[in-house]
Amino acid sequence: MNTVELKLTNQEQKIINYLAGKERVNWEELAQFAKDPQSVKLKTLQKVISDLRRKYTLAGIPAPFTCTFSTLAKQAEAATDYSTAVSPTIGSLVKEKLAQNQTLIQMRRTLAGKQVPATNTEPDAHLDYRLDKYNKVVISYERGRIALSDGEYEIFSLLHVNAGKPVSIEQMKNVRFPAGSKCPPTWSEQISSSLTKLRKNIPELKTKNRLSTVTTATKMTAYMLI
Repeated sequence: MNTVELKLTNQEQKIINYLAGKERVNWEELAQFAKDPQSVKLKTLQKVISDLRRKYTLAGIPAPFTCTFSTLAKQAEAATDYSTAVSPTIGSLVKEKLAQNQTLIQMRRTLAGKQVPATNTEPDAHLDYRLDKYNKVVISYERGRIALSDGEYEIFSLLHVNAGKPVSIEQMKNVRFPAGSKCPPTWSEQISSSLTKLRKNIPELKTKNRLSTVTTATKMTAYMLI
């Protein structure tokens, strides 16, 4: 079979990043990627997923998501085939779920603008950034895949694990130069350089102050990813 070049829109890339690694996703969750989440039709979201799968098939590449899809509301059962003439909007599905449970699902936006249930108390950094440790890549909700050097990735991984908590230079040193390895006399400058490059490669760390400098209770300078 002849293959074609895989070209993805910004919306499609964000959807793929969101679906990667998930086993089950509600159609209502994908509405966050539409221009008007409340009025987008279920049929439209289903077609987006169908078109994505077709693009990967034509390119001869396995689709990077294997999750199954469902809906919060029973109304969608009549429209599981996106070729049907009438398709409910996401807003109507949420309203039906509200009528069933008498509870409206409250949503909040992360610092990157991602919509998540208000009950999700994970740090925004865990929701806005995912790590591909095998390729030393950060997957950003806003920017997609961002390749980093070994030093940058090791420090970002430490900050990511400790999101919302201060991370000292000493902790970074222990990750970059673990026990048994040779620690150069310029280790502090190397870490400082890696932090500067991180802010350059992931601009919102600086522009939105997502990587802030803090002073700990012991008067030591530390860094915190939010």
